[in-house]
Amino acid sequence: MRKMPRFLSIHSGFLHILLSFYSLLFLAA
Repeated sequence: MRKMPRFLSIHSGFLHILLSFYSLLFLAA
């Protein structure tokens, strides 16, 4: 259960990159 925060942090970073990518696509369109 101690490794959970780390996994969440990595997942959060991945989601942030995905969100920024989608926002860029939205702005391009």
